[in-house]
Amino acid sequence: NGIKRETVYIVKDGILTAGLADLFSAEGAGVPLTGAGRIESCHHLPLARMSNIRIQTKNVIPVEQEFEDLTPAGLYRILLSAGLVKDNEEIIYLVGFQGGQVNPAFGHFVFNCSGIYRLGPDPLLYQPAIFAGNILSALKSIRAGIGGLKIDVMGTCGKMAQAVPSSGGSHYFLVLDHNPEITIGGETNE
Repeated sequence: NGIKRETVYIVKDGILTAGLADLFSAEGAGVPLTGAGRIESCHHLPLARMSNIRIQTKNVIPVEQEFEDLTPAGLYRILLSAGLVKDNEEIIYLVGFQGGQVNPAFGHFVFNCSGIYRLGPDPLLYQPAIFAGNILSALKSIRAGIGGLKIDVMGTCGKMAQAVPSSGGSHYFLVLDHNPEITIGGETNE
């Protein structure tokens, strides 16, 4: 709709600070016009939505290796040396994002992953599984980021029968604390 897209920090320091709006929704939502209107084609109406999603943390553990060179055993050593885990503590590492869904009305999400590693001195690989739960609980559980930003996840955002390209990413890894409102592999994470 001819309005320049702005970078919007929706949540900053754990506080909701902004919203996304297009020409049609800004005034009614009480937020500034951010140029967030996107359409699938000229046959659709603009809808306010995200395009490039990033999660950045302040507590970042730097690593010297490239993401592709890090192994599950190497990740475990980084977690230990950074004091983020204790020796013999159960650590679950999800790999291979394969799509998912969100229900913003209720604050729920579910994503598929291609596998789960149980980290330790000898990591064990398990079958594909889900990562699901309450969105705010998951965000509040983020304890640290490991490595630089890796903004390369390509996907599609579906909203009101439209599908538009989207991308996103975060640090190489996000470390989440245990939270009973997060499910991994079909069972509650207790």
